[in-house]
Amino acid sequence: MTLLDLPDVRELEDMVITCIYNNMLGCRLDNKQQQMVVEYVASRDFRVEDAPKLFDQLNRWLAHVEGVEKSLESNLKGVTTKLEESAKRKIKVQETSEAMHAEAVVDVEAQRRARKPAGMGNILMSALTGGMGMGMMRGNEHGQGHGHH
Repeated sequence: MTLLDLPDVRELEDMVITCIYNNMLGCRLDNKQQQMVVEYVASRDFRVEDAPKLFDQLNRWLAHVEGVEKSLESNLKGVTTKLEESAKRKIKVQETSEAMHAEAVVDVEAQRRARKPAGMGNILMSALTGGMGMGMMRGNEHGQGHGHH
């Protein structure tokens, strides 16, 4: 602990646990011997002669990252295009729906007007029946009306 400049055992345990979680140290505990057996240690330093290898690894990693970036950009463009097309279809469907609704309203109004007696037809019928209307004419057919009891 003196070599590591750690004040107590708890600090040493915390440092070992941190190293294990960061995959810098692999170990197991030997309870009989009350010691920790180190299985591997990840080196954080490298020799100058290892620099070209590290440089190649970093370049391969960079190329991979750039490939992923291009793929993501391509996918993003595709998704953006599909969203735009979907929005256009939604607007078109909404416009078509509104037009169909307006047409249905017009058709319903036309049907209502068709069911109402025409204005001139009522006037003509009234003139022909002497103002008696259709109800009075039907009444005459059954022996009712103008004095025929």
